[in-house]
Amino acid sequence: MIGWRTYPQFRSARSQVSQAKLSSFVDGCISYRKAFQGVASRSLHANSLDTSRVVPRADDEVRKSVAVYVHWPFCRQLCTYCNFNKYVRSVDEDFERRLAECMLVDAAEQFAASGAKEIYSLYFGGGTPSLCSPSTIDMVVNGLCRLAHLQCGAEVTLEANPSSSTDDKLRQFKQAGVNRVSLGVQALDNDGLRLLNRDHDKEDSLRTIEWCQALFPGATSLDMMFARPGQTLSQWRGELDDVMSLCESHVSLYELTLEPSTPLARQVERGELTLPDNDTKADMYDGAIEALKSHGLLRYQVSNFAKPGCEARHNASYWSGREYIGLGPGAHGRYRRGGPIVSDDFTARTSPSSASASSSGAAPVTCSAGNQTRDSLNASAATLDDRRLPWHHCVQVPEPNAWLQQVQATGSGLAKCTPLSQLDLLQQVLISSLYTDAGLSHEAWRSLGSQPDLAEIFSPLLLRQTSAHLADRIILDDRGLRLSSSSIAIADSLLPHLMLRLDRHITGMSAGH
Repeated sequence: MIGWRTYPQFRSARSQVSQAKLSSFVDGCISYRKAFQGVASRSLHANSLDTSRVVPRADDEVRKSVAVYVHWPFCRQLCTYCNFNKYVRSVDEDFERRLAECMLVDAAEQFAASGAKEIYSLYFGGGTPSLCSPSTIDMVVNGLCRLAHLQCGAEVTLEANPSSSTDDKLRQFKQAGVNRVSLGVQALDNDGLRLLNRDHDKEDSLRTIEWCQALFPGATSLDMMFARPGQTLSQWRGELDDVMSLCESHVSLYELTLEPSTPLARQVERGELTLPDNDTKADMYDGAIEALKSHGLLRYQVSNFAKPGCEARHNASYWSGREYIGLGPGAHGRYRRGGPIVSDDFTARTSPSSASASSSGAAPVTCSAGNQTRDSLNASAATLDDRRLPWHHCVQVPEPNAWLQQVQATGSGLAKCTPLSQLDLLQQVLISSLYTDAGLSHEAWRSLGSQPDLAEIFSPLLLRQTSAHLADRIILDDRGLRLSSSSIAIADSLLPHLMLRLDRHITGMSAGH
């Protein structure tokens, strides 16, 4: 993400690693959803989730625990920078109910195929999930609790926009089980909000932040975007001052990235808008680190800042290589699974004919199937030995109506379920973990399978043979492998060296060298 200070001594590394290969690694660990987005971590309030929903568990029972991401793909309008899987559509309660029912049918298949028995984090993202009814959130939470044990203190997060989050609706979300809100403020400047085509203004944000922090004290995260077209360093400092006066525990800061074919990217390409230069971007980021630190918010990942004890738990599952399951149109997951894999005919499911029902306003297909599929899968799940299951990268059908139709027909919304090689998995986790201040622990590394210890591949002595500059920026100790604090912002320039070394080591082992 932070690519502006690319030191000359590291630039040659990019020529040693295929750019397409590098992109696939980054896509696998970052682009599933906003993998750099974070929300505050906080224990579950006793009154925020009905404990009768939590499935009892014997103390001596060992359960496989996963994070669950639920994608709500609908928005009120499109932001000019966004390329997520989203659809501008008015959704009625009947459609919401069908979507939620199908999510639970699909969840039954994925839980059974993976052997997952417990949920430690649940995240509703989008799109704009705060547009949906609190009763829909309640239905999904309750349904998942019938499929798996929901840990006491589990993180249940809802992404929200100021325009769709009234005080009363936020209270209902809390009653439905939500105990954390990630609020998409993006800018505290009305000109900036209009440029991004956000459907709220600064006053909406201030009012919603107040409501959120009253209902979710210490569990409200603010999303902010910097390096917007025309934004000056002085303007950004002013917005940071506002953030620090408003935010209690967690902030996520994202450098604006121009995604191909988005309206904002086209405006910049035509010369109608100009982005800040690289030095200004770097000053904005460095200044934010210092300002937030002075307010007690410490960086723990390249884009995420929190007071100690308020770090995100859900997104840490992406960064540390833990298993997570994706539900809903376009959602991604990465986990060990067995059982039959659905057809890979992704093109057929996303063809114009399959999407036409959505654009024409035709009624979606009712999701009534699933009980037989769920029972049969649950019966076979008891025989799964999770430790021997292969890792997969799983992607759901993106278009909502096509997704609904497939779940009804097959009991699964998966469009692709691609086995991950050991090298693919290790490189994904290496990339994502080294964007965090904690880095990659020995325990997390060993949990990914049988491979050499970190020291055998990344010892400073070995790295020095590749690049003295690289060795000076890597820390390998009893905690694990990590970048020095000053090097996280230039991780884009360092990671190709490390991936190349890992690639050569694992490939050499496979070849018997």
